Amino acid sequence: MRRLSALIISLIYIFFCQAQTTFNAEAVNISSEIKRIEKERSRILKKNEKQKLSAKKSMIKMKHIADSTSYADYMIELGQVTAYAEKMWPSFEVYPNLKAAKKAFKELYFSGGYTRVKSNLRSNFKQPEHLGSYFSIGTWGYITIRLLVDQEGNIIRTKMKTRIAPDIDEKVELAVLGLPQLYPGEFGGKKYPSAGTLVIEYEINNVSDSYKLRLRRKGVDTGGWGNYFMLLKDYYITWSPAITPML
Repeated sequence: MRRLSALIISLIYIFFCQAQTTFNAEAVNISSEIKRIEKERSRILKKNEKQKLSAKKSMIKMKHIADSTSYADYMIELGQVTAYAEKMWPSFEVYPNLKAAKKAFKELYFSGGYTRVKSNLRSNFKQPEHLGSYFSIGTWGYITIRLLVDQEGNIIRTKMKTRIAPDIDEKVELAVLGLPQLYPGEFGGKKYPSAGTLVIEYEINNVSDSYKLRLRRKGVDTGGWGNYFMLLKDYYITWSPAITPML
């Protein structure tokens, strides 16, 4: 009887030890999994922060390019006043102070805002053929283009300031001309024509056929020549009153 009791106690002890070992192993596995998840989360957060910082720097650079180009062109236009300005510009009221003038001023803007313009640029842009002749994968840069907007908010003319190749330049201009109508600028309730300097950031990617198919379903033209794809990543635009047409 004593032997049987000792045997039972031994079996219970062995079972308890095995259960404790299993529990400890599971605890270790859970702990290591938590550490792995936290490490992965930290990596993703750092990556996102890096991307945000990169996007912010890119936006600052685009703003600088747009402002500089717009200012330079505006100074040239001031010295080239033409009959166009006389026909298009209404006569404005003279305000007693800057505060009153600022209150009367309303800058033009796109209907749908930033996101819609970005989406339209991408969907309107028809992929040029033979991109591989001009770029290598990973190439990136900025395209600068001037556009003229009439008093009704229609983009009536574009002019490339950064030229890459005739077929690419043409497709960029067509994409810009296809942007949605703007709400025109106003001063004291009177509409006026405007000139914009648009800077577009681009990157050349090598995309798979499956990704190209997904892009096509979203209405983005992916071209028919290989897997080279010109992605219009972001944009920035600076506006100024249109003193003269772009010559």
